[in-house]
Amino acid sequence: MRRSLAAAAALSAVLVGCRAAPPVPPMAAERRLEIGPAENELTLPGGVRQLSIPVRLERSPSEAMTLVVELQCDDQQPQNSVVSLTRIRQRDALLGLNRRDPSLERSWSGQDRDLPPAWTQQLLVKHCRAALPPAWNTP
Repeated sequence: MRRSLAAAAALSAVLVGCRAAPPVPPMAAERRLEIGPAENELTLPGGVRQLSIPVRLERSPSEAMTLVVELQCDDQQPQNSVVSLTRIRQRDALLGLNRRDPSLERSWSGQDRDLPPAWTQQLLVKHCRAALPPAWNTP
């Protein structure tokens, strides 16, 4: 009888502890990515094209990040193509945040060893197919 009372008390303590646990944060797969239309297309001397694409990454209605993907497309020398994440702004209503965060800005060149995120590579393919660096053209 004492064992069953002790077991019941232990189980109750575990269940109470489980209810008091903080909620699990959303998984990365639960974020929504909205990609806007290409803007500000400019052709530089030598045929290099530059364009900007606004992006919104939303985790919840009150927590989001906006940024601009800048593409520099070099059809003649694809290894010189560049993908940049710029003008990053974080918004979180719960924390009262709405600020630009340049510390998160990042660029990748076709000569880099590391690859940009897959979705930015897809933007480069969509807008600058011939400018896709050979190193990024792996399945």
